[in-house]
Amino acid sequence: MSFTLAESTEWWFEIPPDLQEQYWRQSQAHTTDSRCWNAYLNQLCLSLILDWIRTEEAPEATSWLIPEAASAVWEFVNGSAIQIANQRLVLIPTEVIEDDLEIPQEWVDIPSWAGDYYLGVEVSLDAESLRVWGYATHLELKTLGSYDPDDRFYFLDAQQVSTDLTTFSVIRQRCINEQTRAAIAPVQTILESQADNLIERLSKPLVTFPRLEIPFPIWGALLAQDEWRQRLYNQRLDPSHKQPARLSKWLQESVEALESLWQNPEVFLERNYVRKSRAEQEDGVKKAKLIDLGIQLRSQSVVLLVAIAPENEERVSVCVQLHPTPEERFLPQNLKLALVSTAKDVVTEKLEQEVDSREQDNYIQLKRFKGKVGESFSVQVTFGEARVTEDFVI
Repeated sequence: MSFTLAESTEWWFEIPPDLQEQYWRQSQAHTTDSRCWNAYLNQLCLSLILDWIRTEEAPEATSWLIPEAASAVWEFVNGSAIQIANQRLVLIPTEVIEDDLEIPQEWVDIPSWAGDYYLGVEVSLDAESLRVWGYATHLELKTLGSYDPDDRFYFLDAQQVSTDLTTFSVIRQRCINEQTRAAIAPVQTILESQADNLIERLSKPLVTFPRLEIPFPIWGALLAQDEWRQRLYNQRLDPSHKQPARLSKWLQESVEALESLWQNPEVFLERNYVRKSRAEQEDGVKKAKLIDLGIQLRSQSVVLLVAIAPENEERVSVCVQLHPTPEERFLPQNLKLALVSTAKDVVTEKLEQEVDSREQDNYIQLKRFKGKVGESFSVQVTFGEARVTEDFVI
């Protein structure tokens, strides 16, 4: 990567061709071409500027969001953020020379998203470069900027944007006690049932701009929650994407009230299926679901078993097994069972584990792990090119 400080005091970065290819491939998991392009520009912008800041100024700097969570943001909103200690830099890339700084409302009025400084970034793919041309504080946006309620953007005239990037780093590092943020209202409280209904409504293909479909206080509350934002992204990407199974409810509700696809194991398995583990104590709950991997298994299904047991008021232990159906004595060979996750509040113990079935395995099992109520994880069953993912929230 090459960096240049021009006479105009702007920051200039060369975009290496290999990064263009890499991030173009990674940006394809979006619903439209324009959103793929938005993700592509943001990945280039975030990668180059974060790398330079880490090298030249602040080795501890991090991306505010992990890559998987960032994709869910870029499906709906332009922009990314860099965290340096208690300061946040919000990067807003565009492909055209702007006369003003244009910031989506989400980055300004959602408290958990708001930044201290907002940097305007022009990306020129023809010239294989990007330039950071100016910056403003959150306080300046709220007090000096104008707001467009139709498109939900804040605008700050170019004459009010600071363009001397040579002094920006000095100001950021030396004026840490200066007020950079204006007061903003907390996000509106919405119930989980409301969020479920909103996700169902906003995930429909006919909803072109979800961020403009509902009042901003409600949209901001939905987007501020990592799990809800990820679910909306997943469901828009794949309308068949299922809502996660909520394991804590399994400990509270009757069998009839549970998700219809998750049943008592005896529905799918013979009585002698139980494999002893601490997660399958008498005071726990076991549920099973039929998994169909289609022609890869020649119409043969397998049974996913999840057992949970409370450890205390906030933590549960989880055991995940994969069984053949009663019609089959053994699992197919080379069937994979994996624990994965993409959310920020993931279960960290035993994360990212995988086990393969061998010849004449009559079940396979992940190592037991623990998690707190509200944490999320996913389980993948893979055979050849076929893959089924089941999402869970404890």
